[in-house]
Amino acid sequence: MTEQQIRSKVREILSTVLKRAVSADEEVTRKLEEHWDSLRQVEIIFSLEETFNIQFSEEEMATLNSLTKIVEVIKLHHEA
Repeated sequence: MTEQQIRSKVREILSTVLKRAVSADEEVTRKLEEHWDSLRQVEIIFSLEETFNIQFSEEEMATLNSLTKIVEVIKLHHEA
């Protein structure tokens, strides 16, 4: 799976969970997104794990706070 394909799927998940469209060139971060609370964080993590068939470590979960960081961590899982 290419980085662009991963980014596209992550955008779809964020759009669904945050209940708003996330554009292709938009950088979404938890700090700037008012609806990205702890409950939505759990929803995002579960959706990512299911979609990409991966299991995040506790350390990784703590870093999943932006679209870019999520893509980076997923890429590492797919390269392993």
